Amino acid sequence: MIILTAEDADKVAGLSPTNSHASIEPVPLKNGTFMLNEDVLDDPAHADVREFLQSLPKRPVPQSERFAVNDDVPGIQRPLVQRKPTPARNR
Repeated sequence: MIILTAEDADKVAGLSPTNSHASIEPVPLKNGTFMLNEDVLDDPAHADVREFLQSLPKRPVPQSERFAVNDDVPGIQRPLVQRKPTPARNR
């Protein structure tokens, strides 16, 4: 799993700027961080944030760190909005 801070999660959450059927929705963890499946790195719809996501820490997330389905999850009600396109970098 990719581990994100709340700030990181806000930066990448939302609809893809190139595909309105694809979105990134980081999942909150009990310690206040967020997780995201690494499969997102292979999705062309999220190429705009791939490099950033690749730079974040990755580790397995045990069930004990996750909220249960019926838990009251703080801060989960975020509107699904389209991400702003990331400016292309000169290489």
